[in-house]
Amino acid sequence: MIRPTKVNPQLETAKILGIWHKPPQKTKQPTRHSLIGAISAHSTARYKQPPKALHSKALMYLALGKMSFLLSGTRFGKSHFAKIYYDLLPIKDKGVLLVINPLGSLGNNQVLEIQKEVHLAINFNKLTFNPHEPINIANGK
Repeated sequence: MIRPTKVNPQLETAKILGIWHKPPQKTKQPTRHSLIGAISAHSTARYKQPPKALHSKALMYLALGKMSFLLSGTRFGKSHFAKIYYDLLPIKDKGVLLVINPLGSLGNNQVLEIQKEVHLAINFNKLTFNPHEPINIANGK
C-alpha cells in the first residue's frame, strides 16, 4: 500500500522563499525568526518599506498553515498584506484571496490595483453579486 506523503506548509513556504537548503543528511526546517526575516525582505523589496510587525507575524502564521484573522484600521496596509501573502503561495496552489472592504469606492480602487497584478479581482456589491459569480470564481474566470 502506498501512503501519501505529508506536506509540511512551513517547509514548502521556506523552499519557495529560498531560505531552506537541504543539508546532506538531515532536513532542517526554518525557524519562525527566519520566516519573518524572509517575509520582511520580500515586502521591503516589493514596497520599498519594511512591513509592520503585526503584518510579519500574521503572514508567518499563515505561512505555517495556521488560521489567522487580521483586523486593522484605515491606512494600515491591508491590501499590501494580501498581496504579500498571495506571493507566498506556491504557483501551483494559488488560491482565492478574499479581502472584505466596507467602503465601496475604496473597494473599486483596490480591485483595479489588484487586477493589474493578479488578473482576477471582483468587487462584490448588490449589483455585481449573483448566483453565477461563485461558479465563475471557482473556474478561475
